[in-house]
Amino acid sequence: MSFQSLIIGVVHCFFGISLIILQIACFIMQSYYHQLNTQFEGRFGPGCWLGGFLLITGIVGIVHGVKDPETPGYHRLLLWVILLNILSAVLALIMLGLAIGWRILDPEGFLYKDCEFPFAPWIYYFPPHCETAYHVQIMGATMMAVAVFEFIFCLAAAIIVRKVDNDNATKPRRPYQTTYLDK
Repeated sequence: MSFQSLIIGVVHCFFGISLIILQIACFIMQSYYHQLNTQFEGRFGPGCWLGGFLLITGIVGIVHGVKDPETPGYHRLLLWVILLNILSAVLALIMLGLAIGWRILDPEGFLYKDCEFPFAPWIYYFPPHCETAYHVQIMGATMMAVAVFEFIFCLAAAIIVRKVDNDNATKPRRPYQTTYLDK
């Protein structure tokens, strides 16, 4: 049983489910309230595909964590855990690159020009589409923060799981037993 792999799997599952929930909230905010599907979070759904992949990585990590090292297929599962951690880190990096590029190009910026100065004399309230855009941007920033954390965590997890397995390989699997004979 690999306790480190179990903890790593639980953390991946937690953040995967969190990303999926944030993405669902973004879809609801954009699609059902004001049809603002022009933002990165609503158009590409980064929380769903990264969150789903993190959830799969977490489940494989949990299975690896509870499995006995002496059972067949344990080392193959270890390779899958390491591979999925590296792929999750690459996907998190791709998500960050797409989001940063989308923010720099800002294709939806022209839609929210009226949101820049909401307290001008002719506007006495914060328009609903501006409020939706604001909330979606906060959820998107939270997803990006999780992606940064997961990028670092996935690389560290791949190293930790491999190191722990190397340490376990050098230890004897069963302790020596002393047998006493009665005289």
